[in-house]
Amino acid sequence: SKTALTRLEGRLALVSAENESLSSEQSRLQGKVQKMEHEAREMQTKLWEADDACKFAKDDLDRMRKTAQSAEAAAAELRSQLTKAKEHLVETARTLDETESRLEGREKEGASKAERAC
Repeated sequence: SKTALTRLEGRLALVSAENESLSSEQSRLQGKVQKMEHEAREMQTKLWEADDACKFAKDDLDRMRKTAQSAEAAAAELRSQLTKAKEHLVETARTLDETESRLEGREKEGASKAERAC
């Protein structure tokens, strides 16, 4: 009976030591879990920030595209106006050449008449 009691006390001591070891391990693991949860929250915050930055960049890109499209339309309109202006200049130069030719013809006519009159 005394031997059985000693064995039980020995087992109790082993179980108690095992319990303390397990309790210590549980505390260590709980610390790790808390650290991991904290890191997960930080990562989630960074993810949200990156998502917001991505949305802002997309909005900026959309605005730039619209600005580029407007600039392309304005450039096309300016090219059209420039083409019309060139056509007008060509027509004006042609008219000027014709007018000069007529004037030269009249001057020659006038000079011929003046010579005949003399």
